[in-house]
Amino acid sequence: MANRTPEAEKLLIFSPEPEEYAPTVAERCPDLDVVICRDFDDLGNALAAERPSYVLATTFKGQVFPRDVLFAAPSVRWVHNAGAGVDHLVPWDPEAVAVTNVSGIHVECLSEYVICAMLTLNLNFLRFAEQQRRHYWHNEPLPSVVGKTVAVVGFGKIGQGVGVRAQALGMRVIGFRTQAASSPHAERVLAIEDLRTVVPEADFVALTVPRTPRTISLIDAAMIEAFKPGVYLVNISRGRIVDEAALLAALSSGHVAAAVIDVFATEPLPADSPFWDLPNVFVTPHTGDPERWQTRVAGIFCDNVERRRRGDDMVNVVLPDRGY
Repeated sequence: MANRTPEAEKLLIFSPEPEEYAPTVAERCPDLDVVICRDFDDLGNALAAERPSYVLATTFKGQVFPRDVLFAAPSVRWVHNAGAGVDHLVPWDPEAVAVTNVSGIHVECLSEYVICAMLTLNLNFLRFAEQQRRHYWHNEPLPSVVGKTVAVVGFGKIGQGVGVRAQALGMRVIGFRTQAASSPHAERVLAIEDLRTVVPEADFVALTVPRTPRTISLIDAAMIEAFKPGVYLVNISRGRIVDEAALLAALSSGHVAAAVIDVFATEPLPADSPFWDLPNVFVTPHTGDPERWQTRVAGIFCDNVERRRRGDDMVNVVLPDRGY
């Protein structure tokens, strides 16, 4: 949609922790009228009473995001999502409401996460950790990642960050995204439809895709079967991208040698999930936010306020049919 400035600019911060965002907005945009809604169930009342033109929205843990309430508000022209994923907001009318995200703020920490995970798995640190728990002393030669291939599934900002760092380690990088392209950060960047054909080349598979209708169940039983035997998997994307039952079977059989997994279909991961106790799985709790990430979220919002006022296009505008 074409950017347009409402007659009166008012921001509603919808968050259980609005104080994490408000100071940056006050400093950068002191003339912006800012109101707060920290009560999940009071969003509709706040929207009706305050009639904000902008909403900076975060998710509330354990609550289904009230997207219908948000997009029914006639005053709202722009929603700034305090995360990269917007699957909880889809669908919306981009001609009526602009949606922006914070894509880019996680590149450094999540790229480093993927590299750390690959090195941890490749150097058999999971096995060494188990030996330590058993007070068992046994060493073995250490393999190198030099010359090994990583398939980066989702070659956006984070995926390219992985590519840069993996190349620096001497690895081959094959990227996969919506359409084939060229990139200095990968040997090849192929369309996602080519994944099943090419993934047998990969020693590592790193999942960095957003959750969209196109990527849900992308890594199903057939795709996992196409993986090279003994592959390592790193998943920092979203729950439901991977068929978890099929992955459990592959981890148990050794077809997938080991995995580092940050996201699951049900979060928090239930206490009785078998993923907790598999010796070849390292679980992290949907992490990846950089330090002081809320300040960076608010900073992108303020950058876009300034761009709107100049009549420039906003950055990080998300299209609902793509989901990013």
